[in-house]
Amino acid sequence: MMTSLTSFYIFGISIFAFTAITSSYIPFFAGCITFRKHTSELRLLFYFIIIGLIVDLILLYIYYNEKSNLWMFHIFTLIEFLFLNFIFYIWHQNKIMKLGIRWSIIFFVLFWIVSKFSLENFSDFDDITSSFSSLLLTGSAMGTLFFLVRETEHNLLEDPIFWISLAVLVSYTAAFFILSLSNSFDNWNYHNILSIIGNLLYTGGFLSIILHKSSGHSLLEPQ
Repeated sequence: MMTSLTSFYIFGISIFAFTAITSSYIPFFAGCITFRKHTSELRLLFYFIIIGLIVDLILLYIYYNEKSNLWMFHIFTLIEFLFLNFIFYIWHQNKIMKLGIRWSIIFFVLFWIVSKFSLENFSDFDDITSSFSSLLLTGSAMGTLFFLVRETEHNLLEDPIFWISLAVLVSYTAAFFILSLSNSFDNWNYHNILSIIGNLLYTGGFLSIILHKSSGHSLLEPQ
């Protein structure tokens, strides 16, 4: 089934890539609808999604002009790591988690810089830094879900933190294994499927604040 679907192309790109790109507009529109209820954390996520949409358009433009766009993945890996981890950092009141996330940001930025001059080439896919980024983001999401489940008494489905942490956990846990094999382009179809799932979960996070009486504020109490 997967093989047969990969033979379908829309505007010169595979159906999976096209669906992944267009699915990014779902959380964008959900973010627009709930914009007035956004906290600073959700506002950062909304801006991150907008940046992702812009990057997708630039990638398509470069692709259609038959030039290499792999260098942009290197830049976006750093952008997504900083945005998502900073969102987790703002959400958390637990001092240990905040300290861990802070140091992971510092360490990854240094690792990213060193990798660009030694381990990776901008003309190739950034499989090393992407894999490491996915691993660290998975840890941040798991820690957030752990404290959320332990401290929260209300329905988790009404909490945007739950949805967005789940999106990061699902997307980046699987991405850690897929991106480590990214030079085999057959794996890109699975990466696109993960993007679609992540976008749907991000959408749930935005829409959940409509029902959440605190309008998206973190319910993680200081430890």
